[in-house]
Amino acid sequence: MGGAAARWAPWGALAAVTVVAVALAVTASRGGSTQPAIEVALPDAPVSDGVLKVYITGAVAHPGIYAARPGDRYGDALALAGGPTDDADPLAVNMARRVRDEDHIHVPRQGEPPLVTAAGEPRLDLNTATVKQLEDLPGIGPTRAQKIVESRTKDGTFTRPEDLVQRKIIPLSMLEPIRERLQVGP
Repeated sequence: MGGAAARWAPWGALAAVTVVAVALAVTASRGGSTQPAIEVALPDAPVSDGVLKVYITGAVAHPGIYAARPGDRYGDALALAGGPTDDADPLAVNMARRVRDEDHIHVPRQGEPPLVTAAGEPRLDLNTATVKQLEDLPGIGPTRAQKIVESRTKDGTFTRPEDLVQRKIIPLSMLEPIRERLQVGP
């Protein structure tokens, strides 16, 4: 019985919100209230079929886009791509890291330099870059560079460049010009 009640609880909450919204709308339309009508907007549920799409490149048997499951690790994803080739640098990828939707997993070849931007500049890893390296990014400067280092120590490692905005270190407008120069390693 408890499982059935839990399953129907969200529908009960939705019904209650709907009743309140209708009552407020009726009251406002009759002129019975001097207060403005309240608009209730429910967020759209995220579309999720339980599949995570990951892009696997580099020294793997079959590079491409693969469907992984929530909870899968990088090692599981690389197995989908046929596993690393003989010339892969297996220590360059954290095989225990959990896969996230839209991850780009690049397995470098032994001796291969780090991924570079379209302009040929090396990408900075937000989880390992020094304050000095971060200062060299356009618009960052010493204060924001220090905040980035402090945030990864205090709040944990970054999982994506957008974490800089979410943690209120930089605004989105500042992220856009430097996004290509950033990466997030394990």
